[in-house]
Amino acid sequence: MVAGLLAGSVVIRLVVARVTRQRLSAGLVATAQLGVPAAVAALGLSEGVIDAGVAGAIVAAALGSLALCSLGAALMARAPSPGLGAAVVRPAPGGGPGP
Repeated sequence: MVAGLLAGSVVIRLVVARVTRQRLSAGLVATAQLGVPAAVAALGLSEGVIDAGVAGAIVAAALGSLALCSLGAALMARAPSPGLGAAVVRPAPGGGPGP
């Protein structure tokens, strides 16, 4: 169950990264989630809707998403994307400061 939850979360975000023409590492960074899955597990247990095994699988998948986020951030740091988030400063004609 853990693998299915984690795989579904990752696949959706990687598809969105590809559709929006972002690097796949950006999709991995977007996988980080812990708050909602922890709340689902806590509420599900308190209401008796899920058992401890299912709650554990939900939280384990959320922790796996944090590990994948770390991997994506490391990949992004190694190969910065040219043209995104950085201004290109070119000298003005004649060597003086620009406008």
